[in-house]
Amino acid sequence: MKVHKAEPSNGTDTLSGAKRVASDKPMTEKKTRGRQRSSESQEAILKATAELLTEKPLRDVTIEFIATKAGVGKVTIYRWWPTKAYIALDAYLRILAKHITVPDTGDIKTDLTTLLRYSMNLAAMPE
Repeated sequence: MKVHKAEPSNGTDTLSGAKRVASDKPMTEKKTRGRQRSSESQEAILKATAELLTEKPLRDVTIEFIATKAGVGKVTIYRWWPTKAYIALDAYLRILAKHITVPDTGDIKTDLTTLLRYSMNLAAMPE
């Protein structure tokens, strides 16, 4: 097995001889396909989902119901979420984020106990 030593770059890949293209983007930057999420559509979808879930259980909620209530196409929803369970989870987390502040006292036991208490109080709240 031949080992190649690193040499100063002249813009050519030493193994294949192909020209490399320099990029100013970090290698860790995640590439996405398609259009970016519209914040208005996303908000409408999550709000519609939350409203539908106050009326009926998740098993009775369909992507079509969510799309109709949100005023978007089903394709828009499926582009961003693979199933209605993921939409419901995002809607629930959005609600939690608005109502629960995460404490940071420096004591993990106290923080988790407080967070759990906040969560239980929120779950017990009538709509």
